[in-house]
Amino acid sequence: MNKMTIALVVALSAPSFASETSDNTYLFGGYKGGDRSGFNLGAGYQFNNNLAIEASYAYGGDESFYEFEGNNGTYRTKINVTYHSTHLDAVWRKDINTYFIPYVKTGIAYNTGKMDLSSTFSRGLTSSQDSEFRPHLAVGTELQIPSESRVFARMEYNTYMMSSPSSDAWWG
Repeated sequence: MNKMTIALVVALSAPSFASETSDNTYLFGGYKGGDRSGFNLGAGYQFNNNLAIEASYAYGGDESFYEFEGNNGTYRTKINVTYHSTHLDAVWRKDINTYFIPYVKTGIAYNTGKMDLSSTFSRGLTSSQDSEFRPHLAVGTELQIPSESRVFARMEYNTYMMSSPSSDAWWG
């Protein structure tokens, strides 16, 4: 694995829920289960109605098992992938109405990923690790939930720029 072609940020493909605090700061997070599980947590600061800055952290992983028949019997392989991703993004938003707000995020991400492979075919554990900085881009919508606490939900599409693998794009 020369570059991180594994799905580094699939954990972010979960609904994000967030809440604003009493000043211009807000907190957000999301979780995804299933084949690739993980979570993301972050905080943001709203400068005005159209501009904010966000910092976030994501962690996730995937465990896969494969079996195949060989000359000497059945072989089993286990692949375990884990990743960490830290983002710093500027967010531009445009209020359409009180409850629906489309936005665009752009920034930089620092990603690290590790893959461990163990097999009954070849004894021992094989590991590979990589890390990189990458430009990040996301577009999405924010839905304000009518309440006193200013809770909102987001759905966004994310991708890394200067990247060829399609696995580097995700819904969150």
